[in-house]
Amino acid sequence: MKRAILQFFEYDRVKFSSFYSLANSDTRIKFSQGQISALRKYHTLSAGLYYDLIDNGIRFKEQVGVIQVGDLTIEVLPKIDRKEDNASKWHDILLDMLKECRFIDPHSTGYANLKLKRNSVLELYFEKYVTELERLLHQGLIKKYRTEEGNQTALKGNLLFAKHLQHNLTHAERFFVNYTIYDANHRLHQILFQALELVGDLAQTNLSDRINTLLVQWPRSKPVLITPGIFDTIPVNRKTQPYHEALMIARMILLNYHPDLRGGRHSILALMFDMNELWEEFIFRRLKSMENKLNWKVNRHKGLKYWVGDSGSKKLIPDIVIHQSEGKNNIVIDTKWKCPSSNKPDDNDLRQLLSYKLYYKGDEAYLLYPCSRNISSKIEGEYANRTHQTDRVVFKDDLDLHGGLLFINILNGKRLVERKQFLNNWNDLFVKML
Repeated sequence: MKRAILQFFEYDRVKFSSFYSLANSDTRIKFSQGQISALRKYHTLSAGLYYDLIDNGIRFKEQVGVIQVGDLTIEVLPKIDRKEDNASKWHDILLDMLKECRFIDPHSTGYANLKLKRNSVLELYFEKYVTELERLLHQGLIKKYRTEEGNQTALKGNLLFAKHLQHNLTHAERFFVNYTIYDANHRLHQILFQALELVGDLAQTNLSDRINTLLVQWPRSKPVLITPGIFDTIPVNRKTQPYHEALMIARMILLNYHPDLRGGRHSILALMFDMNELWEEFIFRRLKSMENKLNWKVNRHKGLKYWVGDSGSKKLIPDIVIHQSEGKNNIVIDTKWKCPSSNKPDDNDLRQLLSYKLYYKGDEAYLLYPCSRNISSKIEGEYANRTHQTDRVVFKDDLDLHGGLLFINILNGKRLVERKQFLNNWNDLFVKML
């Protein structure tokens, strides 16, 4: 049986009393009382990170991805145009962006076999997780030493004399010992096993056979309490490197799952991404791939302290800094996933851009917005260099006060533009860089 999927866009207002069409279906449903209660409770648990509560409903924020409430899957999709209503198109674009930003590694084993366009975002991660565990089993699982204690028929390890007398007064053929075992039953595999059990409870039936096979074959040990810190205890080395993706997905699933403590059917799992961060990552990777062709260096900076006070300090961290070839200007890019009203930037965004120019020597600085139009565009601007009601110069004469807005087209119909077309769109904005 297929799971019910509702699709909404970021910042959509969703009324619990309204009926909504299921994805790729004419069937209309509305939220049950159990689902409404679960969403309200999860708003408190997540500190309102993903949506706000409104009168008899919720309003999504800038987070996109998927929230599963019991047997209902809610997909929250990005969009550029406020009038956009093609959910199927943006479902595919979101998957493409996650793929390109390596939130799902496109070069890993088994990725090409995933049925991306038919899956929800959540089912994609479930299938990817199952595929990763199958790969690890095929390659061979790592083993570690662990200690056990108990009765053995041969004396090996250390004899625990007090416990031996307690348990074996009438069994001379047994020894109560503490001994070492070298096998695959250790914490790393137990964490992955607990995530697999959860995936088995939440995934659609088309994965059931594969999951059940893994549950039989996968090693297990004592259950562990899942906390963010437990993942930090897993060493990163040559042996654990093949486990990277499986652990990444297990971490996302286990730390974002909130069971229905009353034993009901409305447990919640949320896999959500900040669209501003996803947009920044996408632009960074696209620009980074163009370095050699345009003879520049694209960098991220760790940030610098621009204010220090008795209560602490504040850091300034630009999104992207482009260092061009010698003799050319540096470019500071501040990515923004939004459409400015009437192509006018927000005051706070402009002030932030000016601070980047001052501290990072950004001779050129731009706010970079997504655009769905066929032609990318640029709006030039200048910061004033005079104080209020005087002619006094604010900044040094050698500081370029140029700052503007970039609107870059990222769509080709219902897909992301290819890298070659992205390069052409960028060159249209910066002809002087060629």
